[in-house]
Amino acid sequence: MLHSRILTAFLFLLTRRVAADNSIAFSHPLRPVPEPLGCSDDGMGCPSCEADERNCKSRVRRSWSRLGNVEKQRFFDAINVMKSTPKSEGRELYGFDFTPYDELILQHAAAANDPRGDQGHLGQHFSLFHRLFLLKFENSLLAIDPQIEGLPYWDMREGPDVVFGPSPISFGSSTGQGSNYEVTDGAFANWDVAPLDSQLLQSRSLYEGFDDIFSNYTGTTLLRTTNVPTTSLVRYPVCDGGNDVGPLTYSQADYETCANQTTFGDFHWCLESESTNGVHSMAHFWIGSADSNEYGFGCPSFSPPNLTESGARQGDYIDKSTSPNDPIFWLHHSFVDMLTMSFMRRNEAGDRFWSFKASDENGTTPHVEGTFLRDVVSSAWPFEGSETLNDPEAGSPPQGPLKYWEVMCWVGPTTAIYTYDVFGDESCEAIVMEEEEDGAQDSGNPYLLHSVHPLLGFLLFEVLAAFY
Repeated sequence: MLHSRILTAFLFLLTRRVAADNSIAFSHPLRPVPEPLGCSDDGMGCPSCEADERNCKSRVRRSWSRLGNVEKQRFFDAINVMKSTPKSEGRELYGFDFTPYDELILQHAAAANDPRGDQGHLGQHFSLFHRLFLLKFENSLLAIDPQIEGLPYWDMREGPDVVFGPSPISFGSSTGQGSNYEVTDGAFANWDVAPLDSQLLQSRSLYEGFDDIFSNYTGTTLLRTTNVPTTSLVRYPVCDGGNDVGPLTYSQADYETCANQTTFGDFHWCLESESTNGVHSMAHFWIGSADSNEYGFGCPSFSPPNLTESGARQGDYIDKSTSPNDPIFWLHHSFVDMLTMSFMRRNEAGDRFWSFKASDENGTTPHVEGTFLRDVVSSAWPFEGSETLNDPEAGSPPQGPLKYWEVMCWVGPTTAIYTYDVFGDESCEAIVMEEEEDGAQDSGNPYLLHSVHPLLGFLLFEVLAAFY
């Protein structure tokens, strides 16, 4: 089974062959031609970033495969607390950073279904929306258990077996083992998709018709948009054609190709390109798939539009609106964010915000309103700086709804509170431990009297002087 390895400058995904006599087309938005203008070209000038570089990183996001079983269990336990604890109770117990799990899913769905167009996907804004989304989740995770160093990531270069499997300290089998392909093993066995929280919806004053997108197939309106006949988490099988692309074949070369792009536009289309094994979209397709031998991932007629039009039941992870129902979301997108950080670190265009789109004046293809450099990220349900960037080492970050340029400024390679283990950045915890060790060694030396009471130190000095 061969598929094209040619990276095109104009299309998101082209045709992928799944059999000698069959081909399927991935239909996605066209890449704008010509490119939208960046802030250095649109006549308005680039915003000025006032964020200070950090001397060390308070959080280190580590590969799941490098965590011990106890660390993995702490992560699972914290997620279960997020899933089962109401907001008022959680904030009373864990502080202001606590956010319930299902509230995060609803915020993600609100962005994906914005009447102006998808505010979280299918464009350069994808990476920055999800950077804030992950940070909000991580803040809640660490509020519950501060001993968790940071949000782990699934290193897709190691394949799917490092995260999937029946073990209670894994994410369950990649294909659900229940009669409806429910996830019945792993740490999230028999996890339920929550009912839609209508009170939360009303309190947010979101756009009209938003609550109509959710499924009531089971008799209760659930926080998912696909008509699955169970409340459990679902992962459907893939056809043979889905096994020669995506998580099973993602490589270091794929990673390097995207990390070495020079503009945000080139980087985003590389992320989603089939020629680099689609580190983002292909994983969603492969894990979620659909209950169909015709329209499931890798099957003869698979494409997102065909799947939607067919009415076939979709797995939770292929459901773009509510894919965080599957907890693998966090590790998968953490890896994508690590790749985004790699791209940003390898470029010196940060002063121009990596040519992130600032105006569509130059473009012939319409862009999604609200997704330009100076716009608020997902303004229908924004990320407040006072909530997301509230760590004491952040300096004086913006307090209101965060704009895209502010994300790159305050959550950039040198300014973010977190780093990834592969970058080798200095850990604040490591510095503190080193200072404590140095202090302990100093206090054991009779010639170093700075840690001794002044009077006792004077007397000790006199005694020592008498002998030497």
